Amino acid sequence: MMTILVTGATANIGRKVVDHLVAAGAGAVRALTTDPARAALPEGVEVALGYLREPETLPAALEGVSAMYLAPTPDTVEEVLRLAREAGVERVVDLSGEHESWWGGVAKAVEASGPAWTHLSPGDFMENTLSWAPQIIATDAVREPYPEGRSTPIAMDDIPRVAAVALTTPGHEGRSYPLTGRRCSPASTWRSGSGRPAGSRWSSCRSAGTRPSRSCGRRWAAARSGTWTRS
Repeated sequence: MMTILVTGATANIGRKVVDHLVAAGAGAVRALTTDPARAALPEGVEVALGYLREPETLPAALEGVSAMYLAPTPDTVEEVLRLAREAGVERVVDLSGEHESWWGGVAKAVEASGPAWTHLSPGDFMENTLSWAPQIIATDAVREPYPEGRSTPIAMDDIPRVAAVALTTPGHEGRSYPLTGRRCSPASTWRSGSGRPAGSRWSSCRSAGTRPSRSCGRRWAAARSGTWTRS
């Protein structure tokens, strides 16, 4: 029976990968976590202690693994993949990005590592818009670095659905899948979600020709990199 290792198994995406593999009857699923006692994973899932940023903790978790979902850790990805190859891992499905993006180093390392690979490259997460809630409640306004900028946000649950398919069915080897939702701007997202026009309630937290203020620096960095968090 094939054993599938899910890394980052208690993070946003990895936890849902576990759920979708179990729902699909994928066979033996092993979940990598730093705190097995608190993992609260589904019945039948094997829990393994380990951390991608500490590769020395991984050999036991990789033993007997045929396929692996790889959460992005650019700083240790090459060592993790070396250990996976030595353990006999045959397929890697990773969360990464285009070669020229912030996450491109993960994709390049996976391609060079030896096992068959599939890249999943999502845009920003729809759930990130929940961070607007405190602004809306407090001021009935949203300040963003690029309020009319366009992106294609995706629901986080759609990403692990694809990962589970790529891990368990043939035909995805050597493929890179951009994962997107509908093209929209932050302002239009709020309009459609709130049922009211944004009007003057939307504003930019950037001054003309400058970087944004520190208060919206995280959003500015996200706009440049294409996403906020990946796990």
